[in-house]
Amino acid sequence: MTDPMTSIDSAKFTLAQRIRTVMITGRIVLGVAMMVSPTRATRLYLGHDATRPGLRYYVRIAGGREIVLAISQHTAIGYPTLRRGALVLGSLFDLWDAADAMATRGLSPRGRLIAATTSLTWALLGAAAAQLDPDTTDATARSVDPPVAARHA
Repeated sequence: MTDPMTSIDSAKFTLAQRIRTVMITGRIVLGVAMMVSPTRATRLYLGHDATRPGLRYYVRIAGGREIVLAISQHTAIGYPTLRRGALVLGSLFDLWDAADAMATRGLSPRGRLIAATTSLTWALLGAAAAQLDPDTTDATARSVDPPVAARHA
């Protein structure tokens, strides 16, 4: 039997849940916007380049990635280890996006600043949610995490 969560652990878990909800919603909204209207979704930081056909194609792909990350974070909610892993995976993608924004030649200083800052913010939010929601403090969700053998039966 696991120990009940302390009030501090419960507050951390609640904050982690709120961050996850914001991230899932934000990824879905961004992903849909990137897929439906890639030029509008990226004009702020890409400027006129946002109208290039090849770039619009890749923006749509990136929009799909955002939706897949949101789905993975949502479906992992009842499984502490997977939930934390999904947050870390999303943070790694966001860190890559921030590094890529800084390294891309030809991107305007304004575009670099907006893309890198936005991506880094999402990476830090995901890392914070993963840190606030360690497997050891989530007695409620752990109780619904089926044993490995039961998942593969």
